[in-house]
Amino acid sequence: MNFKQDGMRTGQVLRSLEAMITGGKFDAETIIVDGYDFGLAAPEDLDRFKEFAGRMNVSIWFSASLKETGGEMFGPDGTPVLLAPHAGRIDVLITLEAKTDAVEIRVVKDHDHPPAGVLPIRLDPRTLLIAQEK
Repeated sequence: MNFKQDGMRTGQVLRSLEAMITGGKFDAETIIVDGYDFGLAAPEDLDRFKEFAGRMNVSIWFSASLKETGGEMFGPDGTPVLLAPHAGRIDVLITLEAKTDAVEIRVVKDHDHPPAGVLPIRLDPRTLLIAQEK
């Protein structure tokens, strides 16, 4: 399914997803929301996604690209500044950081477990396939 965030309300998206899962007999386990603009998101939007995930017994993953703003992009704990208002609503937070020859994966938040930090896997910057293990 494809939705434009600025053209459709969260409730409409969730109703469409629920209709597909229940009425369409689509046995979803994970829903990936690609390119979500957290700058446009109200805290209630994420609350609604989280409630929906629990009720429908699915995981919801969001991807977001950070844009240079001239200020700090990450807080002291590694959380993107843009996500700080939503930090309590996020269960798992993983960031990708481009280095000159690879992309590092960092676990910033993992439910109530201590974050793992930079993982020992590096991705190829062109394909995002696993390039090497440290």
